[in-house]
Amino acid sequence: IKSILLVLNYQKKGTIMNHIKQNDLLHSNRRLFVIDIENAVGNGKLTPESVAAEVRRIQEFYSFDDNDMAVLGVSHSANVFPAAERAGARIVLGKGENGADIALKKVLNEERLDERFQELILVSGDGIFTDDVEKLRAAGTKVTVDSRKRSLSRLLEVAATIVFFSVKEQKHCALPVEK
Repeated sequence: IKSILLVLNYQKKGTIMNHIKQNDLLHSNRRLFVIDIENAVGNGKLTPESVAAEVRRIQEFYSFDDNDMAVLGVSHSANVFPAAERAGARIVLGKGENGADIALKKVLNEERLDERFQELILVSGDGIFTDDVEKLRAAGTKVTVDSRKRSLSRLLEVAATIVFFSVKEQKHCALPVEK
């Protein structure tokens, strides 16, 4: 169900007012993948191959489907082209140190994600996202964090609904901890 809108018409003091209310099913099966691709790949210099391998890992592990959306954050303009290898993903660019994080935080803060998605999968272990994760959880959004164990912020781990550790670092993915 991609977009269902219920239009309610009612009469108030002689004028008809249209109110659009989102049906609860609007976001029931939608997930947003917010990916700090440089963090996920493990270095700041991306290649089309490294991006493709990491995106493939994410897609296969989470069974990415047509209802899902992805936003990839990069912190250097040279990384936009390798990141663009992921067909259909939106690329956000923030320059400088923590540029990708800042660009992704803007998405988390300004795009009413709790109204549009049932689940957010954050592929990053950076603690800069802790407040955003806490706000989304408080609004009822399930938040999964996917990170390399050694780079996962303890505060982010506590804030998340579920945490998975990247299979790059371990032979087996950690069991999810539902909170």
